[in-house]
Amino acid sequence: MKRMGTVALALSSAILLVLSSCSGGSQTTASATDDNKSSEIRGTEGSVSGSAQEPITLTVGIQAANCNLDGVNQDYTVLQKITEETGVTLSFVSYDKDKYTVLVAGDDLPDIINTYSDDAANLSAMQSGQFLPLDDLLNEYGQTIQEHIPLALKWSKDIYGNGTTYLLPTNVQISDESNPEKVDECTFNARYDIFNAIGSPEITDDDSYLEVLKQMQEYAREQSGSDDIYAISAWTDWGTWPYMIDYPFAYGYMNTSYNQLISPDGELVSAFTSADGIFWQGLKFFNKAYQMGIFDPEGLTQKFDQYSNKVNTGKVLTLFLAGDIDTDTLGEDAVMAILPGSVKYIPAVYNTESPLGYNASNARAINANCKYPERAMQFLNWCEETENARLLTNGVKGSEWDVIDGVPQLIGDYKQAVLDGTITQYGDSHKTGLTGSNFANLGRYLTSGQFSTEDGYPIDLSATKQIKEEGASTAVKGFAKDYGSDLYYRGEVYDKWIKEGKAQTITSYNIAANLIATPSDETVTTTSKAQEYFMANVSKIILAASDDEFETEKANMLQAFTDMGLDKADQEIQDLFVTAQQVAKDYKN
Repeated sequence: MKRMGTVALALSSAILLVLSSCSGGSQTTASATDDNKSSEIRGTEGSVSGSAQEPITLTVGIQAANCNLDGVNQDYTVLQKITEETGVTLSFVSYDKDKYTVLVAGDDLPDIINTYSDDAANLSAMQSGQFLPLDDLLNEYGQTIQEHIPLALKWSKDIYGNGTTYLLPTNVQISDESNPEKVDECTFNARYDIFNAIGSPEITDDDSYLEVLKQMQEYAREQSGSDDIYAISAWTDWGTWPYMIDYPFAYGYMNTSYNQLISPDGELVSAFTSADGIFWQGLKFFNKAYQMGIFDPEGLTQKFDQYSNKVNTGKVLTLFLAGDIDTDTLGEDAVMAILPGSVKYIPAVYNTESPLGYNASNARAINANCKYPERAMQFLNWCEETENARLLTNGVKGSEWDVIDGVPQLIGDYKQAVLDGTITQYGDSHKTGLTGSNFANLGRYLTSGQFSTEDGYPIDLSATKQIKEEGASTAVKGFAKDYGSDLYYRGEVYDKWIKEGKAQTITSYNIAANLIATPSDETVTTTSKAQEYFMANVSKIILAASDDEFETEKANMLQAFTDMGLDKADQEIQDLFVTAQQVAKDYKN
């Protein structure tokens, strides 16, 4: 969900995930009068013709991890280009989960909303009438969106909206197994340079992996003279993410809504109430790490930026997301990678078809109180056109990219910055608004995701195999060359392991898991309370001093889930999944 120079940027520019203010005390402004509210001049397929459009300002919400350009920021080249082409000035509002919940509760969402990964808040916003019905607007102004994500829109209307379209999903993907990802994904990565330094011991299972991590921690402490280095850590401000994602993903599971997981064989599994399931196995893994002295206790209180800083200063030796780390601080050979044998499955080695995207999470919506809903839909449709999507993803044509001999490609200083891993510095000096100290991840949150283009080249021009190979750091190339002289980056190594049968990946798309109908309000509330309870008590599980104490705390938590009715809620979701498996046949056909 999500790519850079350091881990902090890899997440701030890539994440896993929205807002402003258009209702109540609305922040929507416009120089057009109310009489001009509906007087759009349409371009191709419902898009905007900027020179003839009345200038307006639309508030746009984006999650704080992916936007820190709050307010109007017309100093940035991409935002200037948007206004020039569409007549729309964007005013950003960023938020975390707490702020999003407050905005929903106060009926104070922005004009264009990117929903947060909060099932209860999103349902509340829809059911209270804060999300505008979009069917008529889509038919009039959203032809390109309809062409790009037909199945996602079918899900939005039939499943989520019960006959009405409220959401435009994002992060839809098309399949491409010929071009392995870099891989910036969600599973256990570790300091491969330190792994090599201790002799690259064999890893065959969880216990041997923990022993290797312990050796790595001992080596790092000895070399640095510091006793505050830990093999494993975590963070708190993404909710259950560190526990719901990394260990389960290493065994082929995927997460879905309402605290559920999808097993490798396509079954729906309750994370919290499956006492012997993969989620609790992962918690035991973390508890073992703590009992071995290799889990950072601050992982249960710190936020992600603190975790990221520890990774980039050598205080934490594993990373739950692949990404480049700070070699200026850690040394040119420092690299995070999946250690051979440490996981059974490697997620997202290839772009796998994902026609429904992220469903209700990170989806686009228009506020029911938006003063210019037609212009908002026109703008979103404009974002879908190939050249405009490349603007939002790469930068301004002629500056950051261009078409040369019929091939769209990165150019000049920006291409070099991508290759060098210095796009943060580039963003600061060139003020694109897409990267740098101040940025908004527009390509991810204003477009539907990946779609087939007229020229056959990707929207994200940094995603070509050539750029990935050229841009791999010395350390990453060093890792890759250990597994093949013709390999240059992590994804190519993982591709080789998969083809050799040394690891697996998920290439199929479980559409049924994304067709689960909205459960009852009682179930939504119960699953939300369960998640809150888990986060408030997970420290008792992970910091248990013995196996017996772990089992006691586990039993206490499972009983608490039973007492709040989670078993009943999980059964309702399981029944809805069975129905969804039948519905999925229509989507596959």
